[in-house]
Amino acid sequence: MTSSQMRNERGLTLLEMMIALVVFSFVLAGALAFLRAQGRSFSLGSQRVAMLQNARFAFDELDKDLRTAGAGAPDIQPSLIYLDGSVVAFNANYLTNTPGDVFAVYYNPDAPNGSTDAVGLAQRFTIPTTAVAYPDTNYLEVVINSASETITFYFERDTTTTRLDDYTLYRQINNLAPEVVSRNLLQTGATPFFQYYWQTVVGGVVAMSQVPNASLPWQHTIPIHLALADSGIAARIDSVRAVQVSFTVTNGLTGTAERKRALSRFIRLPNV
Repeated sequence: MTSSQMRNERGLTLLEMMIALVVFSFVLAGALAFLRAQGRSFSLGSQRVAMLQNARFAFDELDKDLRTAGAGAPDIQPSLIYLDGSVVAFNANYLTNTPGDVFAVYYNPDAPNGSTDAVGLAQRFTIPTTAVAYPDTNYLEVVINSASETITFYFERDTTTTRLDDYTLYRQINNLAPEVVSRNLLQTGATPFFQYYWQTVVGGVVAMSQVPNASLPWQHTIPIHLALADSGIAARIDSVRAVQVSFTVTNGLTGTAERKRALSRFIRLPNV
């Protein structure tokens, strides 16, 4: 092999290798930064989707149940029982486990018996987060217990987190154990979780207006609905025709990692 051929086949110099390594390190650092940004973006997108799905599920559960308030209830049984900024309790023939029962809204053969009929005096319970005991009487259709159960939705502070403003939405049937509907919910500023709209007559004109938050809670204090005493202030709860639900949903994180969205839904009560 001639000296000219040897010169043409020489390898990289140390300086050339160092330059190549520096260039490669810049390219690798840029690629890693891009991948980290993409990972954060994907994680953030997933958190937002999960957060909105959580809120949508809470709204759908409230909408589905509240719209049945008063459905299938006998005249003596009130549709709405108790209303305040974080609790709404009502009666409805929502669920049955009896085949062929066409009066209930939904049929579930696996539903426990204690969740498909009206709660009686023997099972009297305290409406969650309140001091109100319910019911004050037994609701019978002739001699048969009413098939309309009591459904309660309520927001209560989540003691499993360190945050003092974090709430959980619960759903309770009669005096049974409550079920968790949704977590990671905050109150939107000073707006109550539940606000109510009632039907009023002003100058002969029927109008819908918001129930003043300061006037809450409202309670059906007369045991028998449509009794002579069930009039005036005692009957104003019967005029409520809609519920507005408002809350701020979060991704469950804190600090700079927290993401939140204020949401609201107006739910009409067609069966009240």
